Order: sequence, then C-alpha cells, then structure tokens
Amino acid sequence: MKRNLFFAATMLLAAAVSCQKAEPLAETDAANAALTRAYNMTPKITIYVETNDVNPLNAGDYLLSDGTPYASIVELFASNIHAETVGGIVRPTLYLNDKMTNLLENGGAEKYIKPLQDKGIKVLLTVLGDWAGIGLANMNDTQAE
Repeated sequence: MKRNLFFAATMLLAAAVSCQKAEPLAETDAANAALTRAYNMTPKITIYVETNDVNPLNAGDYLLSDGTPYASIVELFASNIHAETVGGIVRPTLYLNDKMTNLLENGGAEKYIKPLQDKGIKVLLTVLGDWAGIGLANMNDTQAE
C-alpha cells in the first residue's frame, strides 16, 4: 500500500512539474530566437553518408530558407582500423575500401570534399574498430602514436 501511495505521489508531482509553462522569451532575446536556450547556439545537424552507394555532395544540396546549408557536419561512413602484425608487433592500420579510397585520393577530395567545405560544412571521416580489438579506446600509447 505504501509503495502504491509513494508511486502515485511521485507521478502526481512529475505531472505537476512537467505541465508548468515555460517563460516566454524576452524582447531582447527576439534576435536570438533561433538559438537554443540550453546552449545559446544554433543547433548542429550531422548527416552520415554511406559512401559505398551515395554521393557525399548530396548532403550539400539541402538548404534552409535563407540559403545556408541544412547540415553543419557531414560524416563519411566509414573507414576501419585493422590490426596489422609486423615483426610480432600489432599496429593499427587505417583501411579504406575502394570507394573510400577513390573519394579521398586521386583528386576525389577536391571533387567531393572541398565543395562541401566551401559551403561551410565540416567533413569528417568515421573510423570503426572493425571487430579487431584495436579501436581508439583499445590502443596503448605506442599504437596511438
């Protein structure tokens, strides 16, 4: 009985707190209406691009009504860290499949990355551990270096 009463009181209090009305923005904040209250900054939108079958330039085609890019960040998915053993020492090696290699090398960066950067979009390369136990959190100091 006490447990049910405690639960009911907790739910009632939660409902009362959640139903409180947020205070309206002051007139001085009208210019900052697009900014979030929590961080006082414009929200960042990230688009992940599967580079095996999608052109990363598509992410730059989405625009807001004022003409600025919708995305703040484009993440290219994905490269892998392979565990390569040389002379008995395991070292991490960045592996790019053929699609990612073409995207980043042989003029691909100029064709696919720079146009996004020119629009003010940050372009990042995602890196996966590839189930090899050699992900960024698993590396010792020598491997990280």
